[in-house]
Amino acid sequence: MITSAIKGPFALLVVYFGAQVCARVFASPGLELHEAEQALWTQDLALGSGTQPPLYTWVQWLVFKLFGVSIFSLSLLKNTLLASTYGFVWLAARRWLPPSLAVLAAASLLLIPQIGWESQRDLTHSVLAAAVAAATLYVLIRLIERPTPRLYLLLIPHGLWLLDHWDLASTRTMEKLGQTPLGGYGIVRGISSLVSATGATVGVLCLIYMLLFGWSVWKRHEGDHYDRQICSFWQQYFRALTALLLALVLFFGVMHFKGRWLQPLLFAVPFAFFCCRKKLVGHARLRWLKVVLSVLAALYLAVAAFRPSPEWMAGST
Repeated sequence: MITSAIKGPFALLVVYFGAQVCARVFASPGLELHEAEQALWTQDLALGSGTQPPLYTWVQWLVFKLFGVSIFSLSLLKNTLLASTYGFVWLAARRWLPPSLAVLAAASLLLIPQIGWESQRDLTHSVLAAAVAAATLYVLIRLIERPTPRLYLLLIPHGLWLLDHWDLASTRTMEKLGQTPLGGYGIVRGISSLVSATGATVGVLCLIYMLLFGWSVWKRHEGDHYDRQICSFWQQYFRALTALLLALVLFFGVMHFKGRWLQPLLFAVPFAFFCCRKKLVGHARLRWLKVVLSVLAALYLAVAAFRPSPEWMAGST
């Protein structure tokens, strides 16, 4: 039976992202760049468009079939995926965190610009990637807690396909990352781009946390053995992620990163933060974080509702 503790966050997701759909529908009849691409690509389904994978376009085609080709259909799919990202982070967080921190861990995704705003403004494939990553995290945590064959079946087929088709899965991605022959200039440029993209993704989040919680951000949480294991899990994840990204630069000549490419990898930062700082559950400034998140959500919604239309922008240039 669904309890009120579960109904509340889900209701907030429905209200907020439902409002985002309405804001997009009534803001402008003109299409943004990625919206126009989807309207075009869904006319003739293919195995991919340029360097983009086909899944988002296929799902958009299905939504068009159900609701017609319209801005409503475009916004409905995007906001359903965004709501799924927040929802899966919350579902995962409530298994490892107190209820109040679990909600804040999910809501703090608003502090990641690529998720809170850019995904609303004009992203598609990155939105789907983040939603799938959040769902995968939830399944992974369920597996850690209680391994079951049913959950393994959700992950194993994709892993086996990736191992058998590594070249197909990685070639276009590596091309977009801007490979260059190994050398000092390429390495410096690659690391600089990685640092810049990482800062653009989680810089605002980290700044807000430090301003609100001060030295509590740096204090090590001395919880029980289970809490330390959870924190250790996240530490190992981010160490492995850092090593992987640096390896792309040092050994594969990658020298170009974008913030939106990192959002499926870094979306869990607020979740990980609260897992390693559970003592913040009683912190007096948690209410200020709630205020910041509420104001930011309202601001995103207002900007989405009153942003200039493409026709107005074209006429003003």
